Amino acid sequence: MANNPSLFNAVIAGCSGSQNRWITSHTAADYLAFSQAAAALATEIDGLIPATVVSDSEMNLLQGIVNAVLTTRMITSMTAADYSDIAQSIVALFTELSAQLVADAGPGILAVNLGKSANQSLNDGSLDEVTWDVVTYDTGAFYNVANPTRVTAPVTGKYHLTCVLAYNLEDTDGYRQLNYKKNGAGSVLCLTTMIATIGTPARLCGSLDIQLTAGDYLEILGLQNSGSAVTIGGGAGSDTFLAMYLIGA
Repeated sequence: MANNPSLFNAVIAGCSGSQNRWITSHTAADYLAFSQAAAALATEIDGLIPATVVSDSEMNLLQGIVNAVLTTRMITSMTAADYSDIAQSIVALFTELSAQLVADAGPGILAVNLGKSANQSLNDGSLDEVTWDVVTYDTGAFYNVANPTRVTAPVTGKYHLTCVLAYNLEDTDGYRQLNYKKNGAGSVLCLTTMIATIGTPARLCGSLDIQLTAGDYLEILGLQNSGSAVTIGGGAGSDTFLAMYLIGA
């Protein structure tokens, strides 16, 4: 919510618990220190939150907290009970602001990037599912190690997928393919294909935009007809990867 999440967390933690604890367990100096931290956070929030997210009345209340905390009157004239009331008002306001910001921001950027830690052998003439075990990033729980061939849509929407299969140095000819399928059933669709050149590694890159329902999953499949097994690269320096992100609803 703010550039200083630890400060926000400290404010919320300071307000947690019963009102009785606030009145009986803290001194006026404790409340002053807390309120000054809250004021610093409120000042930061004031510069970060657009007017479309927080109403004028809410922002005025935040500013009122700032002004009150920064006056000498708070140091000399207020009791622990007064600070308790202010603290509870602050946490109620911050809780509401946090909920509004989450609702306004939506799910954020949902994306995944996967790789391989080792080579994988693909049988001749067989549609073999590619496994993934290196997670560069995953902001939406697309990947589950229990199903290492899958990327699963966390929410319903349109997604963009890009994949590169790096077939290792070729000593046989024939074609190489990069394919995908949805939900483990139905047709296997080819993203790209090429004819291998002996002595040259094959790099196949394919991409697509696809509408998915939450829980749908995609798998990448390699296919080659060299007459024997061929490997796709993994590990350090490998070009093999799969990336997917949410475009929109």
